[in-house]
Amino acid sequence: MAEEDCYIRDFEVFYTQPEIMFYKLNEGCLEQIYGQCLICKEGWIQDELLENCHPICGDGLIQGQEECDDGNLISKESCTLCKYSCIQFCSICQFGICLQCQDGFFINDNFNCDPLCGDGNLIPYSTEQCELTVNGESDNCQECRFISIANCKTDYLSICLECEVGYQKLGNICFPYCGDKLILEQYEDCDDGNLQPYDGCFECKFQCIEDCNICERGQCILRCEIGYEFANNGCLSVCGDQIITKEEDCDDGNTIIFDGCFNCRYSCPENCFDCYQGTCLKCNYQYLLLISNQCKQQLDCGDGLLQEQEDCDDGNFLATDGCKDCLIEQNWVCMTITTDSLSQCSFIKAPNLLINYLNITQNKQYISIQFNQKVKIQTAQPLSETINFEISNIEKKNWNSHLYIIQDVGSDVSFGEFIVQIEIQQLLEFRPVLKIKMMLF
Repeated sequence: MAEEDCYIRDFEVFYTQPEIMFYKLNEGCLEQIYGQCLICKEGWIQDELLENCHPICGDGLIQGQEECDDGNLISKESCTLCKYSCIQFCSICQFGICLQCQDGFFINDNFNCDPLCGDGNLIPYSTEQCELTVNGESDNCQECRFISIANCKTDYLSICLECEVGYQKLGNICFPYCGDKLILEQYEDCDDGNLQPYDGCFECKFQCIEDCNICERGQCILRCEIGYEFANNGCLSVCGDQIITKEEDCDDGNTIIFDGCFNCRYSCPENCFDCYQGTCLKCNYQYLLLISNQCKQQLDCGDGLLQEQEDCDDGNFLATDGCKDCLIEQNWVCMTITTDSLSQCSFIKAPNLLINYLNITQNKQYISIQFNQKVKIQTAQPLSETINFEISNIEKKNWNSHLYIIQDVGSDVSFGEFIVQIEIQQLLEFRPVLKIKMMLF
């Protein structure tokens, strides 16, 4: 090309505005292309086959053609499948609100149909569990509902099948179960799992242990020792129980004066000149010290005349003749026909009572009683009916005895033989002493 100047001619560019297509969004659609919905709005669900959106019935949102949406798909309510409907037992309704119930029902404050309670008709599948009679009475039924059983875990038709933990069923009632080691605070103070008394908890109530005078919640705070009793909020020594405490000089179990111990203090016998701890060492002038620790006045002993203060008077002071110092010697029997005749004494070996411990079986102990020679009793009453037993320091309510008669003693001579059964019903911290009392023969 020759070197010439080149120029661009003027030209025109024609632009045609493109046609814009606007599509109306399908109902419930949020995004779509060419009429096909890609994303549905909230409360709608996509139908992939029809490529459109449908309201979600049961989500609680009223969309599209839904009349209502109560958040569920349960029938027999005011809204069923998102359409207004009559509730159960309703005959006339509008917009899901019941205006008139079926016969035997009434509209309550919530516009629901409740059965008439007390009309004698039990409506199945309703709020009625039971029905009252025409006079308003029915066993285990109150306001047409079964009466709940207190502390019952599982029941059926007002019959308890299983009680709550800590209770036991007696009949159709749940009672607190005492002895299961579970404490029901509203009924029980404690529960140690047994029914043993005096162990701190008995019948699920706090209890003092035996012989405890003050306790708190089953724990002993003050317990008086043996020989003491609880009085004036403290432990005081008991005078007369034959138990010598540190506050007592002695305790002979009686209130006899001049017997060596009176009011639990040593005392001299009457007419005693010198004594030590209740034992007379020397009597006053013209008084004789007896084996019984008493001082007896000497009145012309040995003159052969029996006086009131003399046991016998054989006219001498010789020993081993049955009467010495006007006292009957051991194993002798003296008789005085008249007060002015000499006492006649005869030697006799008195029978001894033989007591033997046999054995113990559980809490029962057995003891045998018999004599070492044949004896008889002067009265018509047999000896067995005069025998009594005592156990020192144990109250009678805490022990009992039974006498088995092998051979009784009566008006005919016999050795006599008995078996005693002793049953002690308390724990012992000391060795008990059995006392046997019987009528002299």
